[in-house]
Amino acid sequence: MGGAKKTKTSEKGTENKAKKEKHDKSIAQRLEEASNIMTQFSGIGLPDDHPSVVEFKKIVTAYVDGGVSSSGRLKLTGFQRVLRYTFSKQPHIISSAVLEFDPHA
Repeated sequence: MGGAKKTKTSEKGTENKAKKEKHDKSIAQRLEEASNIMTQFSGIGLPDDHPSVVEFKKIVTAYVDGGVSSSGRLKLTGFQRVLRYTFSKQPHIISSAVLEFDPHA
């Protein structure tokens, strides 16, 4: 009477699993988002050799080339600004970068 319990695999369970597969943004999608952000960013006129600008460019390159998701804040010392950014591989999240005023930066 203590035999092994039989389980039944339903077709619905297989369908749900297929729906849950993650589909990351393609390189072309990541490049388009990054290009739009960098075009706006370069129009601001910050110096390319500023340490935070150099770091931001590395983050953008890692996102486009390697698909590395990241988010954070970079202080733009001397400009009273903080750069808040989000780079996501998930298709439903739009990557963005915003300059915020910060009197302590």
